[in-house]
Amino acid sequence: MINRTENLRALSIRQPYADEICDGYKLEEFRSWESSWAGLTLIHASSQATPAIIGFAFKEATCNQYGPKSYGHVMTAPARLLRPVHTPGALYYWRPQRNRPRQAIAFQEAYQAILAGDWTAPEPEWSGLLLIQHGHVPELPEPEPRIFIAGPAGLQEHRLG
Repeated sequence: MINRTENLRALSIRQPYADEICDGYKLEEFRSWESSWAGLTLIHASSQATPAIIGFAFKEATCNQYGPKSYGHVMTAPARLLRPVHTPGALYYWRPQRNRPRQAIAFQEAYQAILAGDWTAPEPEWSGLLLIQHGHVPELPEPEPRIFIAGPAGLQEHRLG
């Protein structure tokens, strides 16, 4: 975990994509530019009536396997803040701008929420399906052998072994 808000960056993303990242449905954010930034990234929903930091993820890497000017910014371990932190956004991976004190306050509020555990992570089952779609197959436990027998009482399950 990070120690100070100076180590944070935020990325402004339009809805519904910001929600999809925070909820674990979207693993990459596509941009026309690449970035060497890697680390804890606040997810800022930019196209709402009131723009806000709604969650966070770890930006792992930038991939350019999709063609020219199409960079996939890989986001892992996403989570949603329990309460959005309202603030104006900015371009690229941004830090609070000097002429926008509300951004500095928002970074501090979001950081405190992360440290306090005021966030929820996506369901692991869904995250596992996304990993399989992207070529990562998790090791699954061997299922227990069982049979189902239809009788007068209905369908009954019997475990074998």
